[in-house]
Amino acid sequence: MRYLLKKILFFIITAWVAITINFVLPRMMPGDPATVLLVKFPNLPPEALEAIKLTFGLVTVPKKISVASFNKKVIDKLNEKKEAIMKKSEDYWTKMEGDLEVKNIEDMTEVAIIEKKEKEQRRVEYMKKIELQLNQVEEEKTLILRNYFKNKRGRYYVLNQNITSGERSRITAVFSSIKYKQSMFIQYISYLKRIITGDFGYSTSKYPSKVSEVLKFAIPWTLGLMGISIIISFTLGTMLGVVNAWKRLAVTSSMVLIGSLFIKSLPEFWLAVLLRYLFGFILEWFPLYGAYEDVAIGIQKFSSILYHGVLPALTIITVQVGGFILMMRNNMIGVLSDNYVSFARAKGIPDRVIKYKYAARNAILPSVTGFAMTFGMIMAGTMLVEMVFSYPGIGFTMFNSIISLDYSLMQACSFLITMGVLIANFIADLCYVLLDPRVRTGGDGNE
Repeated sequence: MRYLLKKILFFIITAWVAITINFVLPRMMPGDPATVLLVKFPNLPPEALEAIKLTFGLVTVPKKISVASFNKKVIDKLNEKKEAIMKKSEDYWTKMEGDLEVKNIEDMTEVAIIEKKEKEQRRVEYMKKIELQLNQVEEEKTLILRNYFKNKRGRYYVLNQNITSGERSRITAVFSSIKYKQSMFIQYISYLKRIITGDFGYSTSKYPSKVSEVLKFAIPWTLGLMGISIIISFTLGTMLGVVNAWKRLAVTSSMVLIGSLFIKSLPEFWLAVLLRYLFGFILEWFPLYGAYEDVAIGIQKFSSILYHGVLPALTIITVQVGGFILMMRNNMIGVLSDNYVSFARAKGIPDRVIKYKYAARNAILPSVTGFAMTFGMIMAGTMLVEMVFSYPGIGFTMFNSIISLDYSLMQACSFLITMGVLIANFIADLCYVLLDPRVRTGGDGNE
């Protein structure tokens, strides 16, 4: 029980650290997603743009704000905005007065007279523009004061919750114009709430789709590809490792060992490119990219998915099986030298029973832990393979989000990958409890 509590506590602390890092990193990047989205979609509705800003804390509409903060950060900011407009108007007026200084008409050329009239016209238009801006600031202030009320104790201003979506958009635009931002702490609390509810905001690269909708499409592809590949590579590598260690003096064992070392050292993205070129481009046995044919339906679609998944899965299995062979082989050789194996042989127990029931059963324990430790590398390798084959999983989705500066989607993919590695390690720890009785009994060897 103590072992499980330690692992649960370790999982919670590690998950919290990972989530915090995932929160901080996007906010350290240059630029902001709202600007990126506005460049890509010039005609984007203001509501969508403000939703992106709200997601990342670039601007916020506080539901509750202290009187001091309300006066200082909202009302004073609007007054400063008004004063800046008036100061700009005064500077312009001073400059124009010099240009429009009355001169003797007789000394002025016809061209100079025309230029003077044009300047007078521009001045009139500019003053109308200034007047319009000042009226707009007054309207903004009126809008804010009309929709924020003091609570009963008079310590806070509270936002009217019955406002329409149009009024909310206008209020959000006001806070955006005065560059009102949440503190990092408030952003962090809001971020944790969205993590719990699965709300990662809107995807700028696939707008108007939400990030959760994009991930719902990508997750099954990664789970299917990675799940099948890992199960096959772990099972095959473990069995070959057992046989290789049992017959480690044979010539075939040495060949398997050399082959495993060579395969394990291959970069997955390089092998993916090689297999794609050989079997996809030269031999044309398999498709070069994608996950299925768009026109396929029913059984044909299922067959198309399997057909398109052969090369990506083969890439992952080929590279990972070498590591599992070496891991199981080393563990098996260590177990075969233990006294209880020698004693079992002395008792005349059949080799098959010794191999699988005595040796392999104990040798597989470190492999389970090693499998969990390498899960992050497998996840990273799967991402690279998805990029090479344009396979629509988490890796390919994250790759596209980085290229298009889709911060929301990038953050969500990073969060899922991190949590996937942590959960895999936690499950491995739980499996260790089931496989090793010493963990359950505190290491005393008694059931």
